[in-house]
Amino acid sequence: MRLFAAISPPDETRDRLEGLQSGLPVERRVPWENFHITLAFFGDVDGARAKDLDAALGAIRFAPFEAKLAGVDVFGGERPRLIYAGVEASTPLNALQSSVANAARAAGIALEAKRYVPHVTLARLWGKRADERLLNWLAGASAFAAPPFPVGEFSLYNSALGSGAPVYQALKTYPARS
Repeated sequence: MRLFAAISPPDETRDRLEGLQSGLPVERRVPWENFHITLAFFGDVDGARAKDLDAALGAIRFAPFEAKLAGVDVFGGERPRLIYAGVEASTPLNALQSSVANAARAAGIALEAKRYVPHVTLARLWGKRADERLLNWLAGASAFAAPPFPVGEFSLYNSALGSGAPVYQALKTYPARS
């Protein structure tokens, strides 16, 4: 199974993200149902290790907090790989992400060593050079902001790849608890 842990935004926030996408001059937009804030990507995980991961994630304790989307940006510079809505960094979000990463390591899953940048992917570009239309859209969307939303849980997802957009299935949800 191809697994990741993520926060699922509420429908109102998804609607705002979909509205933001409306003028986006690219074809590979992320569907409404796939919007999420990744906490950690685990990659391909076998059944036994998935059970260990579930147990480790279930032991995480965190208090409910709020997340806020603000701004847009790209990963990949002049040849962007993806366009995203930013998520304002916060101590509770960073602590939850760190706890999820530590749980993965405790379950024997090696994670990529890279800086955590909380975001919601809007579109994938696969390294095409940014054209004037995209640059104009990015400039116009830079002031994007959505009201804060409560985070009271995160989920473990399976990501099934196919010919279209990946299909994400929540396998287990872990509620906030102090």
